[in-house]
Amino acid sequence: IASIIAAAQSQCGRIDGLVNVIGGTGNDGWGPTIDYTREQWRKVMAINIDYVLFLGQAVARVRMEGGGGSIVNVASTSGLAGAPFHAAVGARQAGRVGCQRPLREMWGGG
Repeated sequence: IASIIAAAQSQCGRIDGLVNVIGGTGNDGWGPTIDYTREQWRKVMAINIDYVLFLGQAVARVRMEGGGGSIVNVASTSGLAGAPFHAAVGARQAGRVGCQRPLREMWGGG
């Protein structure tokens, strides 16, 4: 994440905000919930939740020094209701929605 922030600042001069559109499950995020292993679940959450939170924190820190900015987390409707074979997908989308306000509040955005 530090190298992403440094590269963006180097190439663009500054960071005004962040749009999190990352997503993915590979073959690990689809299937009956009862069959998920801990490793499959953690892989999906690391890509889709951990990354969103920690990259958001890093951008928020940069923007707090620069006077504010925007963070937008893109999520699908899978985060609003569960669906068969989509437990990891629904959880990651709901997690994105859940990260939005705390990230905004870090710099007083309410």
